[in-house]
Amino acid sequence: MCDIETDGVYITRTFKKSIDNDDNSSKDKQAFLSSLSKFSQAGSETDCATLLETIFNFAKKKLKFNDNEKKEVGTLIKKRLEDILNFLFDFAVDFDPTKEISPFEYRSALPVILEDYKDFPTNVSGERLQKSLNEILLDDDTVSEMDEAVKIWRSYVVSESQKYSVNDLRRPSGISDEHSWWF
Repeated sequence: MCDIETDGVYITRTFKKSIDNDDNSSKDKQAFLSSLSKFSQAGSETDCATLLETIFNFAKKKLKFNDNEKKEVGTLIKKRLEDILNFLFDFAVDFDPTKEISPFEYRSALPVILEDYKDFPTNVSGERLQKSLNEILLDDDTVSEMDEAVKIWRSYVVSESQKYSVNDLRRPSGISDEHSWWF
């Protein structure tokens, strides 16, 4: 009898934990979609920065979207893709390491958009986000400019930063090894 109760409690706790994880996943998705929606409507630099940080944090957790969410994400990113890339380009070109703002999270958000979301559908029947990416990225230097900002940042942190250390340059768990700008 005691063993059955123990197993019952264990199963209940395991089930509760699973529900809690689903709730957290749902909250994370809602925060992501809210941030994306806010940026798609207003589009301020602050909203774009928040969106990129949210994309980075969402990718770190390796959360997945269902088909309806993919369409919403694809549609909203398509709508403001040029603004996102312009923000990143301007950030990289005007990058000043003494402001102590790390470009690493922004740089990691970029391949999430370019690679992880490219097959997301948009509001146009049969269209994928990849089509918009191809059109905009044809003559775009955002990736190379962000890579240059990362080089400047790495040098600055190693030699001069008062706020960050080399430990802050280490790739966070959950971020792909392909994000080679992290240590």
